[in-house]
Amino acid sequence: MAMVLLSCDQLAAPGGAPIGEASWSHDNNTIAIYGGDATIYLLDAQTGHTKKSYFTGVDFSLSWSPDDTHIVTGSYDKVAKIWRVA
Repeated sequence: MAMVLLSCDQLAAPGGAPIGEASWSHDNNTIAIYGGDATIYLLDAQTGHTKKSYFTGVDFSLSWSPDDTHIVTGSYDKVAKIWRVA
């Protein structure tokens, strides 16, 4: 896979919300970002276009499962959430 560089504009959450966290999937096809608008966005790694989004509430951290089918998020209130994304 060729390296793709995305500009900050391509990685900004809709409405210009700041990005709190970003993580590449293990297969390098998807970037998960947590936006300051309390939403996880799954971006196509080649184009930067949003594939899916999930409203999460106030989370601050995210990570992919080894098989790229789930994302776990963590928040300051010590709650972890598991999201099925595939």
